[in-house]
Amino acid sequence: MAAPGSRRRGGWRIAATVPAFVMAFVVGRIIVDTARDPTSHNLWPFEILIWGGASAVWMGVLWIFKRLRAA
Repeated sequence: MAAPGSRRRGGWRIAATVPAFVMAFVVGRIIVDTARDPTSHNLWPFEILIWGGASAVWMGVLWIFKRLRAA
C-alpha cells in the first residue's frame, strides 16, 4: 500500500495545495476583519461557500488534466 499523499508528486502536489492556502487566507481575512468591525462580514458563510466551490472546481480541473496526461 502506498504512503498517504504519495499519489501526487511534484507540481501536482503544489497545485493541489493552492485551494488550501486560498481558503486559509479567506477565513483569516474574515476573522481579522470581523475582529475590527463585527458588521463587516455579515454574509461570511456565503464567502466560504463561494471560495469552497471555486476550490472544488480547481481540484476537478486538476484531476481532469492529470487523467488526460496519464492517458
